[in-house]
Amino acid sequence: MRRSLPGRGLRARPGGPVPTVRGRLRAGRLEVEVADSGGWREVGVDGGERGRGRSRLIMARLMDEAVIDGTPHGTVVRLVKRLSGTA
Repeated sequence: MRRSLPGRGLRARPGGPVPTVRGRLRAGRLEVEVADSGGWREVGVDGGERGRGRSRLIMARLMDEAVIDGTPHGTVVRLVKRLSGTA
């Protein structure tokens, strides 16, 4: 089984790290947070590995806010989408 997180895939294995996904609707906004214990890999100017490096572009195009916070303990991606037609 393969679970894909922004920018890379993690192999699910018994006892291995499990990503956390949280979402909520608040004040006309969808807020999503994805956290894991893995690191974030920046893509170089040359585009890096073939077929990689599109995560930031996709998040930026689909969401109103996209913040990636990589630390030695893991990566947290926070995404926000303003919902139209909500009060």
